[in-house]
Amino acid sequence: MSEKGKAAAAKRSLSRYYNASQLRADAWNRLKHDAQRLAEMHQGKRETDRIKRDVETSLSLLLPIETYWAFPGPEAFHAVERLFETGDFAGLEIMVSRIVRALVSRSYRRRHIALDIHADAEEDDEEVDTISQSLAGKVRTRPYFEVLVVDNLTHHQAKGLRHGLAQMRRSEDSFAYETVIVPSLEDSLIACLLNPQIQAVVIRYDFPLKSDNDLEPVQRELNRFDPEELEEAEPSERAILLARLLGDLRPEVDVYLVTDESVEEMAEKAPANVRRIFYQQEDFLELHLNILRGLEKRYRTPFFSALREYSKQPTGVFHAMPISRGKSIAKSNWIQ
Repeated sequence: MSEKGKAAAAKRSLSRYYNASQLRADAWNRLKHDAQRLAEMHQGKRETDRIKRDVETSLSLLLPIETYWAFPGPEAFHAVERLFETGDFAGLEIMVSRIVRALVSRSYRRRHIALDIHADAEEDDEEVDTISQSLAGKVRTRPYFEVLVVDNLTHHQAKGLRHGLAQMRRSEDSFAYETVIVPSLEDSLIACLLNPQIQAVVIRYDFPLKSDNDLEPVQRELNRFDPEELEEAEPSERAILLARLLGDLRPEVDVYLVTDESVEEMAEKAPANVRRIFYQQEDFLELHLNILRGLEKRYRTPFFSALREYSKQPTGVFHAMPISRGKSIAKSNWIQ
C-alpha cells in the first residue's frame, strides 16, 4: 500500500461498521476476488491499474479492523501488504485465498494455518473433519477463544508476549486461545465491541488513552467521564476505569490486572469483573492457568455434565425389543 494510502487509513471512522464481522468477511472475499483477477491480468500483461486500486481499497478497509482479531494477525496482514507492494501478485493470491478459506471454514480455531506461500497447500477441511470424526474420543476439538492484552508494547515485546503465552499450552488444557494486543484504552473498548471471540482481558501497566481509530459507541461511553480526568488519570486509575467500562460493555468477560502498584489498594478499587490482580507478573504459566480457570468456571454446566456422566453408566434395556440393545441409534450422526 502506498504511503498516502496508509496515511488515509491511519485515522479512519469505524462507526459505519454496524456489523463488523460481516463487513470483515465481505472485505476479505472481495480482496480474494480482486487478488485472483490481478494475478491473472498481470500474467497476461494486461492493464492492471484499476484492479490495483480495488486491492488497495480493500487493504485500507481491513487495516484498522484487523487490529482487533488474532487471525490472521498483524504479521500476516503486513505480509499480505508487502506481497502487494512488491508486485508478487501470484503470492498475494495464494496467501489471501488461504486466509479467506480459514476464516470461512473457521479451521484456524482447530489448527495452525500455514500462510507461507512456499508451503504445501493445506489439506482439504472436509477431509480433516472426516478424520477427526473417525477418531472420535481420540481427537478432541477444544473450544476456542481470544485473549485481549492492553499494553503499549513495541513489536518485539508484543511478539515475546504472544510467544510466552503460546509456550504455556498443555495437552490437558480444556480450551485453546490466541492473543490480541492493543496499545490504548480506546482500542481495548473497540476490540471488545467488534470481536465477540474475546473472552478475557489482561490490563498491563501503563497505556495511553487515545486510539487511531474512532468508533461512535466508544466515544459515547467515554463521554460519561470528564475528558481532563481521563487524560490526567494515573496508570493504576486508568486500569480500574477500563475494567469498569469493560464490565458495563461485556459483563461476561473476565478481567485481569497486572500492576506495579500496591495490590491491596488496587483490590479495594477494582470492580467485581476483575478476577485477579498480579503484581509485576511475568509468570506466563500462572496467567495462562488463571485465564483457563475463568473460562472453565463459565463453561461449567452442572446439570448437563451430571446427565452426561449418568449416560455413561451401564444400563438395562426394557423396551419392546431388548435384543437391539440400542443398536438402532448407536451409529446415528446426531448421537453426540
